[in-house]
Amino acid sequence: MNSDLKIIKKKYGEEMAHFCRDAFSTILEQEGVLTNLLLKWFEPSKFLYKDLQKEDLEMAFKDFIYKQFDKRSEEQTNSNIKTPQELLSEAGYNLYECKSEEEIQSFKKYYAPREELCTFRGGRLKNVMFSLQ
Repeated sequence: MNSDLKIIKKKYGEEMAHFCRDAFSTILEQEGVLTNLLLKWFEPSKFLYKDLQKEDLEMAFKDFIYKQFDKRSEEQTNSNIKTPQELLSEAGYNLYECKSEEEIQSFKKYYAPREELCTFRGGRLKNVMFSLQ
Protein backbone atom coordinates (compact mmCIF):
# COMPACT_ATOMS: atom_id res chain seq x y z
CA MET A 1 0.00 0.00 0.00
CA ASN A 2 1.19 3.50 -0.86
CA SER A 3 2.52 5.32 2.23
CA ASP A 4 0.15 8.22 1.49
CA LEU A 5 -2.78 5.85 1.68
CA LYS A 6 -1.52 4.50 5.01
CA ILE A 7 -1.38 8.01 6.45
CA ILE A 8 -4.80 8.90 5.01
CA LYS A 9 -6.26 5.69 6.44
CA LYS A 10 -4.80 6.47 9.85
CA LYS A 11 -5.90 10.13 9.93
CA TYR A 12 -9.11 10.10 7.86
CA GLY A 13 -10.30 6.50 7.96
CA GLU A 14 -10.39 3.50 5.68
CA GLU A 15 -13.31 4.72 3.55
CA MET A 16 -11.46 7.95 2.78
CA ALA A 17 -8.35 5.96 1.83
CA HIS A 18 -10.41 3.88 -0.62
CA PHE A 19 -12.01 7.03 -2.05
CA CYS A 20 -8.60 8.70 -2.45
CA ARG A 21 -7.13 5.61 -4.11
CA ASP A 22 -9.92 5.69 -6.71
CA ALA A 23 -10.25 9.46 -7.12
CA PHE A 24 -6.63 10.63 -6.96
CA SER A 25 -4.57 7.89 -8.56
CA THR A 26 -2.46 10.36 -10.56
CA ILE A 27 -1.68 12.49 -7.50
CA LEU A 28 -0.76 9.38 -5.53
CA GLU A 29 2.01 8.67 -8.03
CA GLN A 30 3.94 11.52 -6.37
CA GLU A 31 4.82 10.45 -2.87
CA GLY A 32 3.56 12.76 -0.11
CA VAL A 33 1.64 15.21 -2.29
CA LEU A 34 -1.92 14.06 -1.56
CA THR A 35 -1.24 13.72 2.15
CA ASN A 36 0.19 17.25 2.27
CA LEU A 37 -2.81 18.67 0.40
CA LEU A 38 -5.32 16.94 2.68
CA LEU A 39 -3.53 17.94 5.86
CA LYS A 40 -3.16 21.53 4.64
CA TRP A 41 -6.87 21.98 3.92
CA PHE A 42 -8.69 19.49 6.17
CA GLU A 43 -8.25 18.64 9.82
CA PRO A 44 -7.83 14.90 10.37
CA SER A 45 -11.25 13.38 10.98
CA LYS A 46 -12.54 9.86 10.46
CA PHE A 47 -15.90 11.44 9.57
CA LEU A 48 -14.72 13.54 6.64
CA TYR A 49 -15.65 11.01 3.97
CA LYS A 50 -19.02 10.26 5.58
CA ASP A 51 -19.77 14.00 5.69
CA LEU A 52 -18.80 14.36 2.02
CA GLN A 53 -20.98 11.41 1.14
CA LYS A 54 -23.93 12.60 3.21
CA GLU A 55 -23.84 16.07 1.63
CA ASP A 56 -23.15 14.62 -1.86
CA LEU A 57 -19.90 16.58 -2.12
CA GLU A 58 -17.54 13.91 -3.39
CA MET A 59 -17.18 15.51 -6.84
CA ALA A 60 -16.75 19.00 -5.37
CA PHE A 61 -14.09 17.62 -3.02
CA LYS A 62 -12.33 15.88 -5.91
CA ASP A 63 -12.41 19.08 -7.99
CA PHE A 64 -11.07 21.12 -5.07
CA ILE A 65 -8.14 18.76 -4.48
CA TYR A 66 -7.25 18.68 -8.18
CA LYS A 67 -7.38 22.49 -8.36
CA GLN A 68 -5.01 22.72 -5.40
CA PHE A 69 -2.76 20.12 -7.02
CA ASP A 70 -2.74 22.08 -10.29
CA LYS A 71 -1.88 25.33 -8.46
CA ARG A 72 0.93 23.57 -6.62
CA SER A 73 2.26 22.08 -9.86
CA GLU A 74 2.07 25.44 -11.61
CA GLU A 75 3.95 27.16 -8.79
CA GLN A 76 6.68 24.53 -8.96
CA THR A 77 6.88 24.80 -12.74
CA ASN A 78 7.13 28.59 -12.60
CA SER A 79 9.82 28.44 -9.94
CA ASN A 80 11.85 26.09 -12.18
CA ILE A 81 11.76 28.37 -15.23
CA LYS A 82 15.26 29.43 -16.17
CA THR A 83 16.42 32.41 -18.15
CA PRO A 84 18.11 31.92 -21.53
CA GLN A 85 21.39 32.95 -19.89
CA GLU A 86 21.05 30.20 -17.25
CA LEU A 87 20.12 27.53 -19.78
CA LEU A 88 23.00 28.37 -22.09
CA SER A 89 25.43 28.60 -19.18
CA GLU A 90 24.43 25.11 -18.02
CA ALA A 91 25.07 23.81 -21.55
CA GLY A 92 28.52 25.44 -21.56
CA TYR A 93 27.73 28.41 -23.81
CA ASN A 94 28.04 32.14 -23.36
CA LEU A 95 25.09 34.25 -24.45
CA TYR A 96 25.93 37.34 -26.43
CA GLU A 97 23.11 39.67 -27.40
CA CYS A 98 23.68 41.66 -30.55
CA LYS A 99 22.25 45.16 -30.29
CA SER A 100 23.48 46.60 -33.54
CA GLU A 101 23.80 45.55 -37.17
CA GLU A 102 27.59 45.72 -36.89
CA GLU A 103 27.59 43.24 -34.00
CA ILE A 104 25.41 40.85 -35.99
CA GLN A 105 27.70 41.08 -39.00
CA SER A 106 30.77 40.41 -36.81
CA PHE A 107 29.62 36.80 -36.31
CA LYS A 108 29.43 36.03 -40.03
CA LYS A 109 33.11 35.12 -40.11
CA TYR A 110 32.53 32.08 -37.87
CA TYR A 111 30.45 30.21 -40.45
CA ALA A 112 31.57 28.54 -43.66
CA PRO A 113 29.77 29.61 -46.81
CA ARG A 114 26.19 28.26 -46.92
CA GLU A 115 26.50 26.95 -43.36
CA GLU A 116 25.15 30.07 -41.69
CA LEU A 117 22.56 29.54 -38.98
CA CYS A 118 20.78 32.62 -40.26
CA THR A 119 21.22 35.02 -43.10
CA PHE A 120 23.69 37.83 -42.71
CA ARG A 121 22.35 40.08 -45.46
CA GLY A 122 21.64 42.83 -42.98
CA GLY A 123 18.50 44.57 -41.88
CA ARG A 124 17.66 42.06 -39.15
CA LEU A 125 17.01 44.79 -36.59
CA LYS A 126 14.55 46.68 -38.81
CA ASN A 127 11.70 44.28 -37.96
CA VAL A 128 12.09 44.56 -34.21
CA MET A 129 8.70 45.44 -32.69
CA PHE A 130 10.06 46.63 -29.35
CA SER A 131 12.81 49.01 -28.44
CA LEU A 132 16.09 47.70 -27.12
CA GLN A 133 16.95 49.43 -23.89
